[in-house]
Amino acid sequence: VIGVVIGKTDVRGFPDRKNIGSERYTFSFTIRDSPTDFINVNSWGREEYVRSLSESFRVGDCVTIENPLVQSKEAEREEKFNPVTP
Repeated sequence: VIGVVIGKTDVRGFPDRKNIGSERYTFSFTIRDSPTDFINVNSWGREEYVRSLSESFRVGDCVTIENPLVQSKEAEREEKFNPVTP
């Protein structure tokens, strides 16, 4: 999938429930891949990976998403642009 980044959150960390004493990191961004469609993306991983990925692009940049893990939408959620704003 190729699209333009239209929204992005800051990196945040939280305790990893599976590995006590360590943290997992995440950040989210939204890309528009056509005039009418967009995709909300969540990236997870170790701090170095997530921070490096987050710093590698900005809102307005064109990105390519390769080998994504796709999750279906929840039926009760509305179809809308869904970034988190600080």
